[in-house]
Amino acid sequence: MEGMDDMTKPKIIMDVDTGTDDAVALTLAMLGGEVDLLGVTTVNGNLELKLTTDNTLRVVDFCGKGEEIKVYSGCEYPLVSTLSPTSAQSLRPIPKREGVKVPFIMHADHLPLPETSLKAQEKRAVVWLIETVMASQPGTVTIVALGPLTNIAAAMRAEPAFASR
Repeated sequence: MEGMDDMTKPKIIMDVDTGTDDAVALTLAMLGGEVDLLGVTTVNGNLELKLTTDNTLRVVDFCGKGEEIKVYSGCEYPLVSTLSPTSAQSLRPIPKREGVKVPFIMHADHLPLPETSLKAQEKRAVVWLIETVMASQPGTVTIVALGPLTNIAAAMRAEPAFASR
């Protein structure tokens, strides 16, 4: 895809619960030059929303894209409980809360990146998703959802035409 300009690159929105795996995907999207990353939305997942948002902002800042790539904070809790033995009805709430010690930790609370002064946008993720997708030509924006689909489900519920776009 060398030589592609922003007009011919696929337009994507990344919806993430940033831990190490999503950090790699975000870095590739921002620095790989093959996509036009319109923005990033965060969601609860392996970690609580404030941590996934902070980790996302750290990655964006570390990649030097703070002026270009905006981050929108999304849904703080799942729409429904899960069947996971570590669900809200079990021994501990999901997502894992900062500082809570659990027997097995897949993701540390914070990525090993410098703290950032970047902040999430005031507009919430679901609102931004709906506005961005609905303002675009149908089929021209791809959502790359790497975490739980809570933001996407909320957008589909709030704007039924969202899914067909």
